[in-house]
Amino acid sequence: MLFVVKEERNQKMGRLNYNPEQKVTLDRLLLDHPEVSADRVFGLPCYKVNGVVFATLYGEGVGIKLPEARVRELLEQPGCVPFRPFGRSRGKEFV
Repeated sequence: MLFVVKEERNQKMGRLNYNPEQKVTLDRLLLDHPEVSADRVFGLPCYKVNGVVFATLYGEGVGIKLPEARVRELLEQPGCVPFRPFGRSRGKEFV
C-alpha cells in the first residue's frame, strides 16, 4: 500500500508517501544497532549512522547510499534504478 505524506507542524496531512510495512521491517532490522538512528529527510523516513543518511524510504522502494562506483555497477542490473524521490535526483551515491 502506497500513501503520500504532507507534514506541517508535526501534524500529518494527506497520505504517507512510503510503504509503512517497509518502515516497520527496517526499524526492526536496523534500530537494534546502537549506531543507527531513525530520522526524517525531506519529510521521508530515513536511517543514519553518525548523523549521515544511508537509507531513505520513498514510494515502494528504499534508497541506499553507496559509493558512486558501486551505484554505477548496480544501475546496470535489472531492477535497480536511480533513487529519485519526488522526481528529483538524490545524488550520484543513491540507488
